[in-house]
Amino acid sequence: MKDIKSKGTYCIVQDKYTLSIDYTYYVEWGDYETPGSEDLEITAVYLDEADITDFYWDYLLDIIDEEVIQYARENV
Repeated sequence: MKDIKSKGTYCIVQDKYTLSIDYTYYVEWGDYETPGSEDLEITAVYLDEADITDFYWDYLLDIIDEEVIQYARENV
């Protein structure tokens, strides 16, 4: 299979705010000799229109990262 590089945006939409997480998702398919791998790069995070990327890295990464990678896997 071909390796994949996919860009996308994961959004959490609530009544009073929208959190948008831009990402790049990489997948390298493995074979019998070499295991495959995947990587998720968060490129920007916005709360409504405010850039909160640094805040995401400092405080939200462990909370939301698994949701984003699951979304990326499902939307390649």
